[in-house]
Amino acid sequence: MRDLLKLDDLHLDLLKEIGNIGAGNATTSLSNLLSIPIQMSVPTVNVISFEEIIELTGGPDEVKATTFVEFEGEFTGNMFFFISPEQADQFIQTLTQDAKQSILNEQNELAFSAFLELGNILTGSYLRALSDFCKLICILLCLRQQLTWQEP
Repeated sequence: MRDLLKLDDLHLDLLKEIGNIGAGNATTSLSNLLSIPIQMSVPTVNVISFEEIIELTGGPDEVKATTFVEFEGEFTGNMFFFISPEQADQFIQTLTQDAKQSILNEQNELAFSAFLELGNILTGSYLRALSDFCKLICILLCLRQQLTWQEP
């Protein structure tokens, strides 16, 4: 992990370009899934330590809907996808065409399944672009989602 934290600007630019390719693929997939036009901004790519993730996403008091992916193969690692619960609900409600669906209801399996699919599309698109660009094999090991927040 220490070597990854010392990537130079060229390597970071390559990761960002791969992110653009993955974001384009994800946008197309989401647009087809939802049958509506989707616009995405250029993704941010950060290679950071595990400890920096919470602060980067708003701190321990910020509620986040999270997808976590572990992968291995010719390269290994972890990826996270973070959005607000409100953004997650907007996607879920559009996908299910049901305004009552919410990830904030922990008993709602449909909402969690829909959010997991969103995370799968987005992280999988980036990972596929990275794998294709580097011509390396990578296999998803684990895909999990959760709602995280700091208890008062």
